Amino acid sequence: MRRGDILAEMDKVDEALTVYALVPTNYPTETALVHGAYIRGAELVQKARGTNAALSAYRNAIENVEDKRFQARTQLTIAGLLYDEAEYEKAAEQYQIYMDAYSDVADRIGFGEDKVLYQISQCYQARASHFLQQGELENSQRASDRVTVLLEQILHDHQDTALKADVSFLMAYNWQMQKDDRAADTYRDMVASYPDHPAAPSALLQLARIDYEVRNYETAKLAYNRFLDEYPESNII
Repeated sequence: MRRGDILAEMDKVDEALTVYALVPTNYPTETALVHGAYIRGAELVQKARGTNAALSAYRNAIENVEDKRFQARTQLTIAGLLYDEAEYEKAAEQYQIYMDAYSDVADRIGFGEDKVLYQISQCYQARASHFLQQGELENSQRASDRVTVLLEQILHDHQDTALKADVSFLMAYNWQMQKDDRAADTYRDMVASYPDHPAAPSALLQLARIDYEVRNYETAKLAYNRFLDEYPESNII
């Protein structure tokens, strides 16, 4: 493995990949070593050949390693890569595959259903935003409605989730994008309930923006001043 790492550092990609590929054959009982070889190989492929090639490498790893927790983590990596490439629909599909195929190990690897649903909701939120920018209002509304359904499912099925603040913020932002009046109250509740959450300053600014856009200038001013008073160290403006 170390030899592969050295070759990779020297940009000898093909030689490094050859070394990584030998690890599962030469050391089949060394689980950690085998897993590491597949992952390092895929990471090198991504760096040298791009995301599409890396996706194939990660899928190959899933097919050749029987450990279900390894497969689950790798499936999450595939979904995350697609999201980073703005392939939001494909990313949502891959997160759904994770949920369908690996629900029995999801909690053990620290990525349970609530987190997966949240990731899928982010995919649909990104699609809703994209459609809105393209003037495809019906498609945007459909994607936005899907976001609402997913977030409500999290709150209903996972009442103890640690993502409540994140869900509240995304719910409000989703409604704000569609000019839904529920956005403002949701932002207010989020700031009141989770004032120390990293998204709280953004929620307060969005509240100010909502008031400003409907010409409630005095209310908007109060929100801006509250932001400056309560989050003076924030770097979001």
